Formats: sequence, C-alpha cells, structure tokens
Amino acid sequence: MLLFLFVSALSVRAQDLKDRLLSDDPGVRMKALAAVRGLDDGAKAQLVPYFAGKVRDSGRMTRSYASQALGQVGAPALPELLKLLRDPDTDLRYLASQALGMVGEPALPALVAVLREPDNDVRCNAARALGQMSATAQPAIPALAPLSKDPDAKLRSCVAEVLGRIGGPGALKVLVPLLSDSDRDVRWATLNALNPFGSSAREAVPMVMALAKDDDSVTRGVAYRTLGKIGAGNSKVVEMLRWAVRNDKSWIAIYALGELGPDAASAVPDLVVALKSTTGHYPRGTIALSLGNIGPAAKDAVPALMQLWVDAEPYSRTQAIEAVSKIGPVAIPALIAGLKDKNADIRSGAAWQLGEFHGKAASAVPELISLLRDEEATVRMNTAQALAKIGTPEAMAAASRVSGGQINPWTVHGKRLWTKAEIAAPIPPSEGQRDARKLDSEVRIPAPGVAVLLATIHRGDGNPDHLAVWGPVGDRYEPLALEGWDESEENRSDGVLAPPGAFGHGNERFIHLELRIPGTAFLHEDTFFWIAPDLTLHKVGFQAAPEGYLNQLKKGEGIWKGEMNKFTNDKMEFEFFIWNEGDGNCCPTAGHVKGEYKLVGERKFDPARKTWSADFRIVPATYTRMAIEKQ
Repeated sequence: MLLFLFVSALSVRAQDLKDRLLSDDPGVRMKALAAVRGLDDGAKAQLVPYFAGKVRDSGRMTRSYASQALGQVGAPALPELLKLLRDPDTDLRYLASQALGMVGEPALPALVAVLREPDNDVRCNAARALGQMSATAQPAIPALAPLSKDPDAKLRSCVAEVLGRIGGPGALKVLVPLLSDSDRDVRWATLNALNPFGSSAREAVPMVMALAKDDDSVTRGVAYRTLGKIGAGNSKVVEMLRWAVRNDKSWIAIYALGELGPDAASAVPDLVVALKSTTGHYPRGTIALSLGNIGPAAKDAVPALMQLWVDAEPYSRTQAIEAVSKIGPVAIPALIAGLKDKNADIRSGAAWQLGEFHGKAASAVPELISLLRDEEATVRMNTAQALAKIGTPEAMAAASRVSGGQINPWTVHGKRLWTKAEIAAPIPPSEGQRDARKLDSEVRIPAPGVAVLLATIHRGDGNPDHLAVWGPVGDRYEPLALEGWDESEENRSDGVLAPPGAFGHGNERFIHLELRIPGTAFLHEDTFFWIAPDLTLHKVGFQAAPEGYLNQLKKGEGIWKGEMNKFTNDKMEFEFFIWNEGDGNCCPTAGHVKGEYKLVGERKFDPARKTWSADFRIVPATYTRMAIEKQ
C-alpha cells in the first residue's frame, strides 16, 4: 500500500512537471527544469516518452522546451536522444545535440561511439554536444582528433569549433595544425576556437601572425582578433597590430590592442592618430575602449578623448568618458587643461571627472575655483560638485559659497562618518535637482572577512536614482562609493536602479549595479565594484557580451537590444538575441546566443602606501549560438 502511494505521488509530480515544462512563462519553465534534477531515475523515466513525443511537435518552441526537458532528465533519456541525433530532420538533430550536452558526463561514451558513424552531420552534432560539456568532454578529445583530418571541410570546421569550447592542452594540440588547413573556413573556425585559450595558446602565435598577413581581408581580421586574445606579453604581436592600424585601417586590430591592455602601451600614438582621423561612431568608440583598457600608459590620449565627449553618437561619447576614468589620476594634468576648453561640455566633463578622482585631484582646486564663474550653469554646477568631492578645506569653502552654505551632502566623499538616521534622511535639493531624494531601499552586502557593507538607493521624483555604499565603523558608516547619473533635463528619467547585488568569483567579492532603461528588460547599464580586503571599492572594467560578438555577425544581422546577465557566486552568464535585417522589433529570427563571462586581471598591494588596487575586467569568455525556435 505504501509503495502504491509513493508511485502515485511520483506520477502526480511528474504530470505536474509535464505541464510546467512546456509553460510559456520562462520563470515557470526554469523552475520546472530545476525540479526535474531532483527526481529519482524512476520518476524521470516516466517523463521520457511524453517529451520524446513532444520534441517531434510541429511547433519549434514546443520542440525546444521538450528537448530541454529531456536534457534535464539525463541518463534515462539517452536512448531517445540518440535516436533524435540520427533523425532526418536537421532541427531535431540540432536540438538533440543541445539536450545531450545538458546530460553531461553520462552521455560521453555514447557520443564517442557516434563519432565513429559514417554520417558527417550526425558526427558533427555529436561533437557539438561534447562541446557543450566544456572541460567535462576532455576525455573525448582522442576520438575527436581523427575527425580534424576528415576530407569533409565542414566536419573539420565543426571539430575546431568544438575543441575551442572543450579547451585544455589536448584540444590545443589538435587545433594548432588546423591553422594551416587548406580550407579557409576551417582556418577561420580554428582562429576563433583559439580565443578562449588566452595566453596558454602562445605556441600558436607565429602561425596566427602568418595568417594576419593573408591576402584575404576577412582572414586578416579574424587573425588580428585572435592575436589580441592569445598574444599577451609578445611585443611582435603589438607591432603587427600597430601596422594593421596604420596600413590596414582595421578597427578589429584596434580592438585587439585593447584586449592586450597595458602590453599595448607602445600603440597609443597610433591610436590617437586613428582617433583624430577616423569617421563613424563605432570605430571611434572602439578606439576609446582600447585606450581605456591600456590604462595609465594612455595618458597622452586624454586630450583627444576629451574632444570625443561632445561626439554626436552616444557610443563614442560613453566609451571616451569611460576611457579617461580608466586611465586614472595620471589624466589630471590634461583634465586641468580641459577646464579652459572653448566647448562648455568639455569644461563641464573635465570638472566632473576631476571630482571622480576625489582627493587625488587636489592640484586642480585653483583652476576649478576659477571655473565657478563660468557663463554656463551646467559647468558651474559640475564644478561645485567636483570641489565638494575633492574635499580639501579650500575646495569645500568655495563649493559652500556657491551653494549658499547648503552643499548637497551626497557630494561629500571624505572622512565624515554618518549615522543610520543621517543616511535615511532626505537629501535636500541643490542646483539642477528638482526634489529631495529619499531612501528607497537598502541591501546588506557580504564583504571580505566578517564585514558586511550597506548599500542604499536614494530616489526622488524627476531625478535620476543614486547609490551609496557604506562601510561600518562602530555604530556609524563611512561612504565608500557614491554613484549617480547625468542630471541634465533630457536624461532625468533615463533609468531606474535595481537593488545592488553581490557575488563572489574565486577569492574575490564584487558588487553589481544595474541601471534599467525603460522599454525592455534587455536594456541596462552595468557597473561593477571590486571589494578590496581593506573594504575600499574599485571600479571593474566591463565589456557587455554583444560588443564582443559584433565581428561574428553575418551581413544583415544586428543586435538591436542588450543582453540578459546573471551574476551569482562563481557564475557569470549572459544571453542575447540576433535580428535579421527586416525583423520586427519583437521578433528576432537570426539566432539566440548564450555564454559566460570571465574575470581577467589581478589585485595588487602597494606595501609602501598600504593601498590596494586591481586591473580587473569582466569580459565575454564563451559564446554558443543557437537557432531561434519558430512558433
């Protein structure tokens, strides 16, 4: 009797999951997929016939959901998935490969066996399933290696792509010879496959440099990109990319130099020349992005970057602003010079950026004080805010005079400690601010050691949201970071701050801040802080996943909206959609991309100054492109 009741309960639960796994609501579907993992093999087996039937449904969406369900069922679904892998329907074979990749290690022996079958399409899909498993599939590399020499170039390309996802020394050993393959598409696939290896693929650099001299411009571009990924520490790579910037006029080479970071310091003069001579907002924005990634060594580029602050295109302007911030306090002399620029927007931007350097910009105080008499109100406002942030007695006195003694306490970033009541009190209006900001929400964030930081969001009608992060000092709090957005009239309602999140990666802790733009959940701006061991906060560079994918788009394709990101402990994931030219705003048809970010850079401690710093960046690591399911 007890056994009957137990089986009945499993049946009811399985039936409930059948309905929820095919839900149109992604949230319901994801929870149901997670629940499948918790079932025992007997309960999972009950689901297999049902979803094996549904995966042959005429609706692409139903097919996709059903195949995902089979993937979550795991080993009990292997026989059905292997049948689907050999199905005449191309879409079914592809979906089966995706599901088999979800099964993971239990599917390895069966997939290795499929690699020996005669049908190349079936073998390629089996290889793609292995690629989805990443490092888990490394035991299958000996079975994949012979396929890299198959007469079918499409199969060789497929194997190269898969080996790039699997990674490891064994995969690299098979990949390097494919750089000299007779087929151009195979060489392209191999170049792209090397990117995730980073500097561990340095043995491939000479062959990639040879391809960077190819007569075919696309091959050169793909090779430039790969050199940026694997060529760290190699001065010959930098020189080749500099040549490509000067002579090939390649924006991909410019991007690759940025990927090399400080190693590309010698390229700064070439990038400055390109910045002044290039037209088109995307190339200019890419140059600015690369200069920012090079860091302090790009200080001579600051005057040219400041001229980009008035660019008509937001991408160019945003990247130029971010670049000067990344270059850091070594930019202060150029910013002080910018306070005298004839363009009011540049004067205003220079003042704002000097304020962001806080006390390190104390040398700018005399010039800033003189700018308090500027004819433009926005310049005066940003200057007063900057002086308050710099916080020296001279700067505070000048800012207080301008504001009639009512400095917005938000701007003060110094040693003053705040009580909880003061943090919760409304922030009074100041010049350019419509209404008082009130405490909207607070989140406690675990930090290194036993510390817990406090993050607060302050919101006011008609004003952009602001964030503060506070460190505990006894029963009071010290402001560690203050983040706000442009208060100009046209940007007052540009976005809403979501409650900040925290996540760990390796031994490091980070804060994630998301400014959500109205219209669609895809559009947002992400800001990250590294929490140092001494609880100081340091901004982290971030490259959104779509930026890194642009050079992989085909003609007529585009990424119209942003990406969906998920940052949790030791997991940094993204997904986004690709539109074909002519697609409606609602309905992309070109593809669906998922992948993971990686953290690059390292922390540093200056024993003389007893200060922490880091050059951390969060950048895309892997991309998996999938077909869009048709309704």
